Amino acid sequence: PIPISGFGLDAHLILPLIVLAVRPTLHLAKVTAGLLENELQQDYIQVAQSKGLPWRKIYWGHAFRNVIAPVTIVAGQATRFIVAGLLIAEMMFLWPGIGRFFVFAVAANENLQGQLQFYGNPYLIAALAVLMGLMLLTADLVADVCAYLADPRLREKR
Repeated sequence: PIPISGFGLDAHLILPLIVLAVRPTLHLAKVTAGLLENELQQDYIQVAQSKGLPWRKIYWGHAFRNVIAPVTIVAGQATRFIVAGLLIAEMMFLWPGIGRFFVFAVAANENLQGQLQFYGNPYLIAALAVLMGLMLLTADLVADVCAYLADPRLREKR
Protein backbone atom coordinates (compact mmCIF):
# COMPACT_ATOMS: atom_id res chain seq x y z
CA PRO A 1 0.00 0.00 0.00
CA ILE A 2 1.13 3.53 -0.79
CA PRO A 3 0.96 5.88 2.21
CA ILE A 4 -0.84 9.15 1.64
CA SER A 5 1.03 11.14 4.29
CA GLY A 6 4.22 11.00 6.30
CA PHE A 7 7.88 11.40 5.58
CA GLY A 8 10.54 9.24 4.07
CA LEU A 9 12.59 8.76 0.97
CA ASP A 10 10.71 5.88 -0.56
CA ALA A 11 7.00 5.15 -0.69
CA HIS A 12 6.00 8.43 0.95
CA LEU A 13 7.20 10.40 -2.07
CA ILE A 14 5.33 8.47 -4.76
CA LEU A 15 1.94 10.18 -4.62
CA PRO A 16 3.22 13.73 -3.99
CA LEU A 17 5.64 13.38 -6.91
CA ILE A 18 2.85 12.13 -9.15
CA VAL A 19 0.66 15.08 -8.17
CA LEU A 20 3.49 17.55 -8.80
CA ALA A 21 4.91 16.00 -11.97
CA VAL A 22 1.94 14.91 -14.07
CA ARG A 23 0.75 18.30 -15.34
CA PRO A 24 4.18 19.76 -16.26
CA THR A 25 5.26 16.48 -17.85
CA LEU A 26 2.15 16.25 -20.00
CA HIS A 27 2.44 19.93 -20.98
CA LEU A 28 6.09 19.47 -21.94
CA ALA A 29 5.29 16.31 -23.92
CA LYS A 30 2.47 18.09 -25.78
CA VAL A 31 4.67 21.06 -26.70
CA THR A 32 7.58 18.82 -27.71
CA ALA A 33 5.36 16.64 -29.88
CA GLY A 34 3.87 19.68 -31.60
CA LEU A 35 7.24 21.27 -32.26
CA LEU A 36 8.74 18.02 -33.53
CA GLU A 37 5.75 17.38 -35.77
CA ASN A 38 6.20 20.82 -37.29
CA GLU A 39 9.96 20.40 -37.60
CA LEU A 40 9.73 16.97 -39.25
CA GLN A 41 7.64 18.50 -42.06
CA GLN A 42 10.39 20.93 -43.05
CA ASP A 43 12.13 20.66 -46.41
CA TYR A 44 15.58 19.92 -44.99
CA ILE A 45 14.20 16.75 -43.35
CA GLN A 46 12.99 15.51 -46.74
CA VAL A 47 16.41 16.33 -48.22
CA ALA A 48 18.12 14.38 -45.45
CA GLN A 49 15.80 11.41 -46.05
CA SER A 50 16.49 11.53 -49.78
CA LYS A 51 20.23 11.45 -49.07
CA GLY A 52 19.68 8.18 -47.25
CA LEU A 53 20.55 9.32 -43.74
CA PRO A 54 19.31 7.00 -41.01
CA TRP A 55 16.14 8.09 -39.23
CA ARG A 56 17.93 8.32 -35.89
CA LYS A 57 20.47 10.76 -37.33
CA ILE A 58 17.71 12.85 -38.91
CA TYR A 59 15.66 12.91 -35.74
CA TRP A 60 18.38 13.58 -33.16
CA GLY A 61 20.94 15.33 -35.32
CA HIS A 62 18.68 17.67 -37.24
CA ALA A 63 15.10 17.95 -35.99
CA PHE A 64 15.60 17.67 -32.24
CA ARG A 65 18.52 20.09 -32.34
CA ASN A 66 16.20 22.81 -33.65
CA VAL A 67 13.49 22.01 -31.12
CA ILE A 68 15.61 21.80 -27.95
CA ALA A 69 15.74 25.57 -27.26
CA PRO A 70 11.96 26.15 -27.21
CA VAL A 71 11.47 22.92 -25.24
CA THR A 72 14.00 24.11 -22.66
CA ILE A 73 12.18 27.42 -22.29
CA VAL A 74 8.84 25.62 -21.88
CA ALA A 75 10.44 23.34 -19.27
CA GLY A 76 11.45 26.43 -17.30
CA GLN A 77 7.95 27.79 -17.58
CA ALA A 78 6.54 24.44 -16.44
CA THR A 79 7.99 25.14 -13.01
CA ARG A 80 4.98 27.42 -12.57
CA PHE A 81 2.80 24.32 -12.59
CA ILE A 82 5.01 22.76 -9.94
CA VAL A 83 4.90 25.81 -7.67
CA ALA A 84 1.13 26.00 -8.06
CA GLY A 85 0.94 22.28 -7.34
CA LEU A 86 2.96 22.73 -4.16
CA LEU A 87 0.07 24.57 -2.59
CA ILE A 88 -2.24 21.64 -3.30
CA ALA A 89 0.18 18.76 -2.71
CA GLU A 90 1.46 20.02 0.63
CA MET A 91 -2.06 20.51 1.93
CA MET A 92 -3.31 17.21 0.56
CA PHE A 93 -0.42 15.08 1.82
CA LEU A 94 0.17 17.02 5.07
CA TRP A 95 3.72 17.97 4.18
CA PRO A 96 5.09 21.04 5.93
CA GLY A 97 6.63 23.34 3.38
CA ILE A 98 6.47 26.74 1.78
CA GLY A 99 3.18 25.99 0.00
CA ARG A 100 1.42 24.88 3.17
CA PHE A 101 2.92 27.81 5.08
CA PHE A 102 1.63 30.20 2.40
CA VAL A 103 -1.87 28.72 2.53
CA PHE A 104 -1.94 29.02 6.31
CA ALA A 105 -0.68 32.60 6.16
CA VAL A 106 -3.36 33.62 3.66
CA ALA A 107 -6.24 31.66 5.17
CA ALA A 108 -6.30 33.41 8.52
CA ASN A 109 -9.01 32.00 10.72
CA GLU A 110 -10.16 33.80 13.86
CA ASN A 111 -10.32 30.53 15.77
CA LEU A 112 -6.70 29.75 15.00
CA GLN A 113 -5.13 33.18 15.56
CA GLY A 114 -4.58 32.51 19.22
CA GLN A 115 -2.69 29.29 18.50
CA LEU A 116 -0.11 30.45 15.98
CA GLN A 117 1.04 34.02 15.53
CA PHE A 118 1.79 34.03 11.81
CA TYR A 119 -1.81 33.64 10.61
CA GLY A 120 -2.96 36.57 8.50
CA ASN A 121 0.35 38.43 8.78
CA PRO A 122 0.55 40.66 5.67
CA TYR A 123 4.35 40.90 5.85
CA LEU A 124 4.66 37.13 5.86
CA ILE A 125 2.26 36.82 2.93
CA ALA A 126 4.25 39.41 0.97
CA ALA A 127 7.57 37.73 1.82
CA LEU A 128 6.31 34.31 0.75
CA ALA A 129 4.87 35.74 -2.48
CA VAL A 130 8.20 37.42 -3.26
CA LEU A 131 10.08 34.21 -2.45
CA MET A 132 7.86 32.17 -4.77
CA GLY A 133 8.23 34.83 -7.46
CA LEU A 134 12.01 34.72 -7.13
CA MET A 135 11.92 30.94 -7.46
CA LEU A 136 9.96 31.28 -10.70
CA LEU A 137 12.23 34.01 -12.05
CA THR A 138 15.29 31.91 -11.25
CA ALA A 139 13.79 28.90 -13.03
CA ASP A 140 12.99 31.04 -16.09
CA LEU A 141 16.51 32.50 -16.07
CA VAL A 142 18.12 29.05 -15.87
CA ALA A 143 15.90 27.83 -18.71
CA ASP A 144 16.79 30.84 -20.86
CA VAL A 145 20.52 30.33 -20.24
CA CYS A 146 20.21 26.63 -21.11
CA ALA A 147 18.31 27.51 -24.29
CA TYR A 148 21.00 30.06 -25.16
CA LEU A 149 23.70 27.42 -24.71
CA ALA A 150 21.75 24.74 -26.60
CA ASP A 151 20.92 26.75 -29.71
CA PRO A 152 23.76 28.51 -31.54
CA ARG A 153 21.25 30.61 -33.51
CA LEU A 154 20.42 32.49 -30.30
CA ARG A 155 24.08 33.45 -29.89
CA GLU A 156 24.36 35.22 -33.22
CA LYS A 157 25.02 38.94 -33.00
CA ARG A 158 22.25 41.05 -34.40
